[in-house]
Amino acid sequence: SFLLFLPFVYLCLKNHNRSYLLLFSLFSIVIFGGFSYIRNFFETGNPLYPFDFSLSGKTIFKGVMSSTIYRAHFKPEDYSLGKILFHEGLGAQSLVFILPGIFFALPLTVFKRKGTNFILAYFFILPILICLIYRYIIPLANVRYLYALLGMAMVAGFYVFDCLKIPRKIVNILIVLCAIASMSELAKRQELVVSIILTMVLFLIFALFLKNFKIKRGFATIILCMFIFVLTWLSKDYLKNEFPRYKKMVKYSGFWPDAAKAWEWLNNNTSGNNIAYAGRPVPFPLYGSVFKNNVYYVSVNKIDPAKLHYFPRSHYQWGYDFLSQHKNFEAKGNYRGCADYALWLENLNRRGTDYLFIYSLHQTKDIEFPMEDVWAKEHPEKFNPVFTNNTMHIYKLIK
Repeated sequence: SFLLFLPFVYLCLKNHNRSYLLLFSLFSIVIFGGFSYIRNFFETGNPLYPFDFSLSGKTIFKGVMSSTIYRAHFKPEDYSLGKILFHEGLGAQSLVFILPGIFFALPLTVFKRKGTNFILAYFFILPILICLIYRYIIPLANVRYLYALLGMAMVAGFYVFDCLKIPRKIVNILIVLCAIASMSELAKRQELVVSIILTMVLFLIFALFLKNFKIKRGFATIILCMFIFVLTWLSKDYLKNEFPRYKKMVKYSGFWPDAAKAWEWLNNNTSGNNIAYAGRPVPFPLYGSVFKNNVYYVSVNKIDPAKLHYFPRSHYQWGYDFLSQHKNFEAKGNYRGCADYALWLENLNRRGTDYLFIYSLHQTKDIEFPMEDVWAKEHPEKFNPVFTNNTMHIYKLIK
């Protein structure tokens, strides 16, 4: 967003009579896009928290982890072009439109068009700048951080085709081929067939209506009512089948089957209960349908709730192995340090906890559970196991 803001500043400075737009935009960006930074600043004094920001050895904003720790779980090969193109579902359109747009839009602008303006040149430089930020500044090798690049590079790709005067028919054929190649990434088997048929039918229906039929108020009302009816039916169908679909869609969603089964059990056996969780940081499915439950992490020490900035002596560091991360969380001074069963049980009771949902630890080589699972097994008089599989354990608290 900062990169996109720069040319806007340039235009405002160039046109002094529009400078009020700059103030309005700055205000909008801070209010709507800076909530997390503002909250962090008021809560911790560091807008970049938990990042520890230093310059020339001097601490500017004190945090609890350095930038190198953010990158500890990634290797250089995670940023490879081959992985992005063929293992993240980008595929054909990237080869046909995005890469030509990134590498050829700016040179073609310089050599084919005289008097290139700043905004146009900057727009074509942006994809390269975003690539550099993704590789060397953003600490996570997730393709979602390239979405802005993909959008701009697609526009630049069509610009390249226009500069090279490639016939429109060829461009249209390439668009259709890219769309067909992407379909199999979005749906499989029956879903793919039904989706293609419905798309064609709806396209033909709308094409005929728009060409031969003038929409009147009564007809528009009927269409609106049908639209509302369909949305209502889809909403009810979603609520009815939300958790069963977690199990059916594990191949597409990426959710692990054990978790989907545990989520469904919890949803079917709770109604406005208090749910404590431990292990993997995946709390949202535990809320159940229409967010009927209360969900929270319960501290294992005397500081509850366990917000990072409530632990002034905490510091986090780990290597590529995720087990080292979990061990570091339990170090003295960190948010899971100085763990004590009695304090944890007191925290659970104070919150009126009904169920304890325990995930196995995140991305460890072997299946391992957090300390809360050991405590629950050691005290059957307080914790009744009601659901168990290889990687999920659910206990009901005995009151």
